[in-house]
Amino acid sequence: MKKPKAFLKFEGNKCFLEKIVKEYEKANLRQIVVVFNPKTLKYYQNHAYTFLDLHESVVNTQPHLERFFSIQKGLSAVESTNFCFIQDCDNPLIDAETIAKLMANKHKADVIAPIFEHKKGHPILISKKVIEKILEQKSPDTNLRDIIRQFEKFYTIVETDSVLKNINTQSDYARYFAS
Repeated sequence: MKKPKAFLKFEGNKCFLEKIVKEYEKANLRQIVVVFNPKTLKYYQNHAYTFLDLHESVVNTQPHLERFFSIQKGLSAVESTNFCFIQDCDNPLIDAETIAKLMANKHKADVIAPIFEHKKGHPILISKKVIEKILEQKSPDTNLRDIIRQFEKFYTIVETDSVLKNINTQSDYARYFAS
């Protein structure tokens, strides 16, 4: 991809990240934390985006430590909370309705995830116990799945396959966003 995934065009002048943030805002989530690596932060700043002005940005200055370290950076910036979403920027088709459905089930388990036609999707909603377990990990080789496996899960049935769609390649992007 020629630009960071977070800034691929979604619709009109919106990019993936802006679309995701707007859906969480529509779902009335009060704190949104976005984790950037230095390259994506520079891209955001150089293109005069403003959709994060009311939210917190955290920079992972060690992007070589990969996704789990970024998740730890983001979670360490979250104010005291009992639940938190983990949302990747390559799942831009999330909607406020799905977010609300997941939130409605937050007390049913430590990990809440959407499921569409027996396939697990994104994002996940995690409890304070999971947040604490993630934050206490010291190894940069830790995998989020290994942590998640240790906790009770509840799968929320959703009516949209958007929770299954990841945009990882140029052909994925063309398939979902061909003009």
